[in-house]
Amino acid sequence: MKNDLTSLTPYSVSTAVTSTGVGNFAASMHATHSESVSALIEGGAFNIYNDVLAAYDYIAYNTGLLDVTCLNTKLDVFWKKGFNPAQYIYPTADPSGLGTISYYIKGQQQMFINGGRLGNVTTQDTDHFDDAVIIHELGHHVETVCGTMDSPGGAHNGLFRIDPRLAWSEGWGNFFGAHVIRNKIADINA
Repeated sequence: MKNDLTSLTPYSVSTAVTSTGVGNFAASMHATHSESVSALIEGGAFNIYNDVLAAYDYIAYNTGLLDVTCLNTKLDVFWKKGFNPAQYIYPTADPSGLGTISYYIKGQQQMFINGGRLGNVTTQDTDHFDDAVIIHELGHHVETVCGTMDSPGGAHNGLFRIDPRLAWSEGWGNFFGAHVIRNKIADINA
């Protein structure tokens, strides 16, 4: 789980611990969802990470004797509070005019989760706590590394005529997200 394509900074939380060197001690760390507690909203990154772990855990324990070592393929996940990853696709466009999107790039095994737009996470669409979107995009990775993704990609919302070749891939992403959430809701909500 990384901040952006240029710095590749991983997310982390930390706390100071003091020990007398004898006995047990308690440490409590939290990644918050609230901007009033932490301006970075680290909880968004850790929610995305938790969704990936829950989905991989579901696959590991529910595929019987199937070989799932295909999932050992590295996946880079990017999210940044208030940042719309559409800016990576259209770097010269005015960010205020770009629609907010989350997406997966199959040739690079990279997943980008929408964090808002122009620093705004309050009134802009965000996906860092949208488990269905996160696991849908992860489904594209699973499809790519464990199967065959032959989707041409492209727009697939109500504003465009949808290429029918997108049906299998987008349908798979929706099914995978819904199925994992239905069966791992306790882990996702942990």
